[in-house]
Amino acid sequence: MKAITHSTPTTPTSPATRYRSLLSNRPHPLKSLDSVATIVTCHRGQEICREAQPAEHWYFVISSVVRRYVLRADGRRQIVGLLLPGDFFGFTAGDAYDYTAEAVAEGTVLASYPRRRAEALADSDPSLARELRLVTFEAMSRLQAQLLILGTHHRVGKGGILHSGNGNPAIPRSGERRCTPGLALRYC
Repeated sequence: MKAITHSTPTTPTSPATRYRSLLSNRPHPLKSLDSVATIVTCHRGQEICREAQPAEHWYFVISSVVRRYVLRADGRRQIVGLLLPGDFFGFTAGDAYDYTAEAVAEGTVLASYPRRRAEALADSDPSLARELRLVTFEAMSRLQAQLLILGTHHRVGKGGILHSGNGNPAIPRSGERRCTPGLALRYC
């Protein structure tokens, strides 16, 4: 499937204009990169990025939900996270994605940031570089929290979502904070 890319709006009420306005009005730490973002609308089940492919973009979820997963040796998918509006993803230490991400619902809207251009802007803007570090550190903290939960008495429920013993999801949603000492939990 091919994503619907909205780069140049044709009318004041075009989807690109509406979503760009939504992006500009939504507070997030990488606002200074919004000028280089491309608005992308995805179909249900559409791949956004694929494990082992070149990591050429970073993404910000504007609306709907994105599922991150890895393929296991036996061919099954292991869901490693759900990304909600306000979440960033696509950051990697290397040059390839570590997981596959796909749209959960029809009409999922993302801001796509070209990685090399964003890195060049961060190299020349210390404020942006600091914001970028904070976003990636928060993503690392969330992943560390997931690892800590996997190593304790939690179980994996239906759909691969982690639950505590009382049936509540153990991983907080974007913007929520749970009482986990020493961990800043916000972004996936």
